[in-house]
Amino acid sequence: MPGLVNSVCSTSLFEPDGTVWLAADNGLHRFDGFTWKHFGTNDGLPSVFVRAVMVTQRGQLWVGTDKGAGIFDAARLKVDPAGSDSGLANSNIREIDEDPDGTIWFSCDQWPDSNIKPGGLSCLKDGRWQTFTHTNGLPMDYVIGYFRDSTGGNFP
Repeated sequence: MPGLVNSVCSTSLFEPDGTVWLAADNGLHRFDGFTWKHFGTNDGLPSVFVRAVMVTQRGQLWVGTDKGAGIFDAARLKVDPAGSDSGLANSNIREIDEDPDGTIWFSCDQWPDSNIKPGGLSCLKDGRWQTFTHTNGLPMDYVIGYFRDSTGGNFP
């Protein structure tokens, strides 16, 4: 796989059409079944340290990096932060998940820069952002994942 030698891939995603997306420490990689394409800061991403990738039910490709998150348009090489620049608990994104009702969850931490604001869990629902941290009930601000059980319970 070109560009992936000695890379650390943190998330893989398979779209219904067979397209594969890989979040890696050197950028975002796409495989369409024939060719690989690498995306980095020259392609509109806020950072090459991509930690999360997720396609919503509406077909939006969300990308999370160590410098923020946004909806990535690979054809136009553009990222729309969709309010994430002010709505996230922290710009270091570990994981992005979507609930059946369309709520998008962002697990945030402080690594690699612990001098910036603490992490936490942020969600985007109907265009509104909400953040949860240690101060309002999370056991800690270092959130690396989100899980929703079969009864609808959410667990950061």
